[in-house]
Parts: sequence; C-alpha cells; structure tokens
Amino acid sequence: MVIKPALFAAVGALLLAGPAAASDDLDATLQSLKDAQSKNDIAAVKKSAAEVFAIAGKTMAAPPPQAPEEKETWTKQVAYARSVTEEAEYVVSAAAAQAQPADTVDLMATLESLNPKSKYLDQGYERYFYALRQVKQDARIVPMAEKALPNFPNNADLLAVLADSALTKNQPDRALGFARRLIAALQRGKPEWMTAADWERRKGGLLGSGYYIAGVAAGAKGLYMESNTDLREALPLIKGNQAMMGPAYFYLGLDNYQLGKMTNNKKQMLEGASFSQQASQVPGSLQQQAYHNYLTIKSETDRMR
Repeated sequence: MVIKPALFAAVGALLLAGPAAASDDLDATLQSLKDAQSKNDIAAVKKSAAEVFAIAGKTMAAPPPQAPEEKETWTKQVAYARSVTEEAEYVVSAAAAQAQPADTVDLMATLESLNPKSKYLDQGYERYFYALRQVKQDARIVPMAEKALPNFPNNADLLAVLADSALTKNQPDRALGFARRLIAALQRGKPEWMTAADWERRKGGLLGSGYYIAGVAAGAKGLYMESNTDLREALPLIKGNQAMMGPAYFYLGLDNYQLGKMTNNKKQMLEGASFSQQASQVPGSLQQQAYHNYLTIKSETDRMR
C-alpha cells in the first residue's frame, strides 16, 4: 500500500512569489495528471507526468539569484517544484497499483525514467516484479535489480532477487553476500508506509528465503556451522515449500555429519543421518544423493561406540 505524504495536502497553501505563468502551468499540469489517473488514462498519465517534470525541472535548474532579497522567493519556488514532482511520482505509482499488469510495467518504467531514486520505486518493486512475471518478462527482473540496488541498498525485494539469482547460477560467495544483506535489511523494522499485517507477511517470506539461501550457500562453501545455524532458522519459515525443504534438509544432513565427525559427536552425526533421510523423501535433484548420505552416515555411526 502506498501512503500519500501529508505534505501534499498542504501544497496548495504554499505561497509563492515569482512568475505566475510558470506556477500556473505547473499547477495545471499536475491537475491534468490527477485527472488522467482518476480516469485510468495510462497514456495521459505518462504524458502529464513527463510535462510536470519538464516544467518543474526548469525551475529547479535555474541558478540562484544574486540579490539576497530574491533568494527567499527562489528557495520557495524550488521547494514547491520539488514537492510537485514528488506528488507526480505518487500519482504515477498509484496509477500503476490500480492498472492491469502490462500497464503496471509501463507506468513503473515511466516512474523509473522520471526519477530512478523515487521512494515510490523503493516501495513498489514487489508489485513491479510481480507484474513483469505476469506478462512473461521475467528476464528483465535481475538486470533491473542490479541497476536499482545502488539507489536502494537496503531494499529487501531487490536483495532477494539477486540472492536467488546468484544461488541459481551456483555463485555461493555472491549468494551468501546478498542473503546476509537481505537478513540485515529485514531486521531494520517495519517501513512506515507498510501496514503491520503486510509487513509480517513480507518479512516472514523474505526472511525464510534469506536464511535458506545463506544456509545453502554456506553449506556449498563448507561453512558447516554457519549453514547449520541459518538453515535451522529457515526451516519454520519455509515449511511446505518442497523446492526449499529438500536442499535445506540435504545441507543440514551434511552440516551435522561434518560437525559431529569433527568433534566425534555421534549424536550430532545421527542428527545428520536423520536430516539426510528426510531429504531423501523430498523429490528433487538431491534426493538420491541424500539417501546415499543417509546410508553412509548410518553405517559409520553403527561402528562407533
């Protein structure tokens, strides 16, 4: 849910001095944008938003006056122009939230072109990526996330996409790095623009992915203690997701076998056997190897006192 900033309610009350024509043009174009959004006229929304930015941009790009008595007026004009562009970003984002998937993609791309650092992009990547998947443009998601991350380094949706992509491409170092950043980002607390219910839903799903990717990547790197810790955190959050549960059990089996073997801890090795057995019951590419691991660990622990 996108929350409209309170400052927009007071924009009309801001007193400005300076050329009336520029101010009137900006106000009129902003109103045209709002009208287009209320009519769900996507083409008009894009056209009016671009015009708002063009008019406001001229004001914001104007050099400050030399005369001290004119600087206050100039400062107010620039502040007003900036507030109008932010409201325009909100309107485009609101239109995208109500649009069909193809139009959502088009409008979010428009917002991205107008201001790649817009806070409404930061708030809207979940919706943006979902719309891209709906229109079968999944291939755009990872490059988009890579391009956007420098602007939003703590955006959980971007980090989740990049962590998953790195794991899929068998890049454990990169996957582990993004997963650690994702987990840290989710610990920062609820974004002010998100409801508590939406936050709990998002946090649980993304945190499960973060711990899962971190655990699998750490396991692939032979970091058994880290992998064991992360995957135990992941288990209650990914319960029911067979695509994740199989690898999670597999690496937990490997982790606990290796950790137990290092310390001659038969109990932990048997725990590794149990996890391996559970992994062998989940269909997937690791199923056969998990069963082999289970038999090997069981045979080894049977010979221990």
